[in-house]
Amino acid sequence: MATSTKTEKANFLLRLGAFLIDIVILGIASNILFAATGDYNGQNLLSTLISLAYFVAMDVKYGATLGKKALKLKVVDAKTGANLTWISAVLREFVGRLVNSLTLGIGYLWVLWDPNKQGLHDKIGGSYVVKEG
Repeated sequence: MATSTKTEKANFLLRLGAFLIDIVILGIASNILFAATGDYNGQNLLSTLISLAYFVAMDVKYGATLGKKALKLKVVDAKTGANLTWISAVLREFVGRLVNSLTLGIGYLWVLWDPNKQGLHDKIGGSYVVKEG
């Protein structure tokens, strides 16, 4: 998979677009949840946990979040080309995104100059984001 010329890796703008779609979906879901329960205590923590669970579960089960599916992108294991394992997905989505936050977002921008179009979270999780079809 890592040396395949058939699979094109997704660029920064496509990935950003997919992420923005996911953020809108998660924002709507969170607002519905909190409006229905009327409980806004701990909203930030719960929203973060829901988001983390969404990204990890979607990567493992489908290889893509709804935003990635909409833009025909897929997250794959860098070595096998298969969907991520639970461990790889947690490393990518939790540990990797934490590192990206600590670098003030530079880890996301890494996609712009990396030859494999990997952000730091991709490198930590051993993944690529590729175009489907």
